[in-house]
Amino acid sequence: MHEARPLDEFDDELPESPADIPEEDRNWRTSRRIPILLFCGALVLFLGITYIARQFESQENLQGIIMEGNASLLNSEILSLASIDTKQKFYDIDLRQIEQRIEKHGLVRHATLHRESHPNRIIIHIDEREPIAMIRSQSGEPILVDREYKFFLPKKLSGLKNPEKLLSVPLLGGITERDTAAIIQMAKIVQMIRGMNDGAMKDAIGELRHTSTWDFVIYTAATTTPIFIGSPRDERFETTLEADANKAKGSQAKESLFMQQIRLLSAMWQKQLKDELSQRHALFVDARFDGEIIVKKRLTVSSRPAPEVDSLKSKTIAIMTSERSEKPEHSH
Repeated sequence: MHEARPLDEFDDELPESPADIPEEDRNWRTSRRIPILLFCGALVLFLGITYIARQFESQENLQGIIMEGNASLLNSEILSLASIDTKQKFYDIDLRQIEQRIEKHGLVRHATLHRESHPNRIIIHIDEREPIAMIRSQSGEPILVDREYKFFLPKKLSGLKNPEKLLSVPLLGGITERDTAAIIQMAKIVQMIRGMNDGAMKDAIGELRHTSTWDFVIYTAATTTPIFIGSPRDERFETTLEADANKAKGSQAKESLFMQQIRLLSAMWQKQLKDELSQRHALFVDARFDGEIIVKKRLTVSSRPAPEVDSLKSKTIAIMTSERSEKPEHSH
């Protein structure tokens, strides 16, 4: 049975207000929350630091490698030569050492590396050596000559995309690998001819041969027709009166006969000579006449008439039949 009690008696059973709690008891109760708050704060700080560290670490790692300029070398060959340690920090990788390792390849003229960030990548730019001519050694092995007239052996080159394309350059004949001066001179002539008239004869030269008379003969790539081009030492014939008259005029030095004839040959090749030779009607072409390109045709009838010689003249730039006597063929 519940007893009825005065209201004042219940006051002793009501909880104390914070103001009525002694200060010592209040500090003890509130102090229990501090460790929890500290723990939570430490946990958040730890997670934040871990996240930032991982983000920083990911930014420090190498994320990619880009290769440029390697027209003849495989990407796998360059990567093998580079031997980049991907476990190293991005900015700890020694680019100069990698360049030196890549440049050990015989086809690499120069290697340049640089970094790119966001994402972290290393760019490898390869400057390859470009072969312009080839000679055969005494053992039969090919030796390539590059644009700087330096020699290298294709047999020792690895990791090529197309080895046959590397050897599709004009052959230098009539010399040995010991004739360094002659090789360089002939390589320069090849470069000059292939660069004349916007590269009109770039793919026309199969072989440039050095004859016993110190002249040069081109054998075309498609038909192997010989084209006699003479020598850079050739000079125009002038009578004494012509020489004195030119000296009195004080005229400027003219283009050499050799250069003039190469220029004319290239122009004629582009206009009509290439088509003429492709029909395989020519025995040989002679470019040693001043201002003319002479084409000797094959005999096509049994009666064997007098040899017909076509003269491509610089003024008319046309093929014309002429009674000009045939110039003796140089030995080669």
